[in-house]
Amino acid sequence: MTIPLKFRRKVNGFLKLPSQVETGINVGITPAIKWSKNVFDPRRKVMGKAINIYSLNTGLLINFGATDLSSTTNAPGLVSDRKAATFTYGGAITFAVNNFHLGYAVGADSIIGEGSTNWLYQNRLWHGFIIGIDFFK
Repeated sequence: MTIPLKFRRKVNGFLKLPSQVETGINVGITPAIKWSKNVFDPRRKVMGKAINIYSLNTGLLINFGATDLSSTTNAPGLVSDRKAATFTYGGAITFAVNNFHLGYAVGADSIIGEGSTNWLYQNRLWHGFIIGIDFFK
């Protein structure tokens, strides 16, 4: 599972940040409960298959990624700007056709290591769009 877009709310305080959209590289898993319907139609193939599985999934989101830390925009007091590793946790709901998933997630990010105390979005909620591939059946 990956989260290509995260929508973050504005942060108020001594530094006002508007709502932001973040893109980045991340990868994770979503242990989920799955409700499926199998459909057989040899005349109408979806994704090259005559037997198609349509499913609705809901569950936890566990993800690792990276984010930019900038002393001028989102991490005041940081000595130098850099990329930082993040641990993401939350929940997700997806709709799947065969092994391909599209969905919605809500979660929070936590910086791993130095810079976590400076980052304004530490453990703050975001909403996002997720894409996934089901490796295990």
